[in-house]
Amino acid sequence: MLKKTIYLIALILILAVVESCSTQMKTYEVKLLPSQMDTQSEGNSYLDQSVKYYDMRKYDSAIVFLHKAYSEDSSDFNIFLYYGKIYKEKNQYERASGALNKALDHCSSSTVERAEIYLEFAELELLRGDTSKALQNYLTVLQLQPDSKDALDAVSTLNSIR
Repeated sequence: MLKKTIYLIALILILAVVESCSTQMKTYEVKLLPSQMDTQSEGNSYLDQSVKYYDMRKYDSAIVFLHKAYSEDSSDFNIFLYYGKIYKEKNQYERASGALNKALDHCSSSTVERAEIYLEFAELELLRGDTSKALQNYLTVLQLQPDSKDALDAVSTLNSIR
């Protein structure tokens, strides 16, 4: 049992490092021309602002902008996806799960979108300590995106500790 716990902790640390590295990648700011700014919807700008705060780990500020984005466009799955991510980071796992379920309800049939949501579900289940459910979610990601490196690595690690 202790060996499984150590492996689980190691997996969580690896996932945290991978996520940390991906947030430190170089980003480029895109400047819009004044004529293009008129076509940008308010809902998207609120969501964009929320994502910026999420990336800075300022979750309460991110939630404020998510509320505004939701009031402008309650059908965007990304709003619920980021609610789920934020609640997961704040250790509010039930709220995270509810938000991710809503993200699934609102996302298109795009396998990329669905895989992203199931990847969040898998990480949430790992944090809850349910490696069986995490593995199921990672396998779902692999069904949707067979080349998902995150899911392949996680499944390999989870299988090695079973």
